[in-house]
Amino acid sequence: MTDEDWPRTGRDLGGWTQDEAVAYEVACELLTGMVAWCSSEIAKERARPTPDVAVIQRWESDSARYAREQRELDPADDAEVVRVTRVYGEQLREHYEQVRASGEAGG
Repeated sequence: MTDEDWPRTGRDLGGWTQDEAVAYEVACELLTGMVAWCSSEIAKERARPTPDVAVIQRWESDSARYAREQRELDPADDAEVVRVTRVYGEQLREHYEQVRASGEAGG
């Protein structure tokens, strides 16, 4: 769909098709999910009786990298949008399957 297909919404998709806009938003949400995963792991580590500072720093570094990827993600870069969706979608699916299997709450 193009902008012309959306007269009822008044939305300007900036020349993107609806599929391109949705693909970009999905990629951004996956990166948000990666940041959330890092935050969860940081909180778990900090809750330990003796938190490992190096572990926290690695998760913080990963979180910053995902946030940077999200900020720099170019909606016109179809290949990068696809890569982000494929790689992080798979990682998050596996993570949440492990969370469900372990019975962890909220992570």
